[in-house]
Amino acid sequence: MSDEVKDGGSAFPSTVVDKAFDPPRMVGTHGGMTLRDWFAGQALVGLCADGAADTDTSRVVKTDDPGGGCEVKYGNTVCDACEVAPLAYQIADAMLTARERPAQ
Repeated sequence: MSDEVKDGGSAFPSTVVDKAFDPPRMVGTHGGMTLRDWFAGQALVGLCADGAADTDTSRVVKTDDPGGGCEVKYGNTVCDACEVAPLAYQIADAMLTARERPAQ
């Protein structure tokens, strides 16, 4: 089995335009984040969500754990990002695999 990670390609590719020219001309491209990263980010939001519509970010506190933890507290919700992030990528990998299957 290959260790190669299939990332799904670019999720948000863009062009680089130099406006110093008249008319402006494309001078390059940027791949943006991968589809795998996008899927993982979306999964992470769901995994850490507590269902509250509160957007007061002044309550977000990152705790520094000498053991290398990544605990993030928001209100009454605690999300250990070090544990949840790998799960988010497992979900993203499953989503990429599902995309390769024929539609039923």
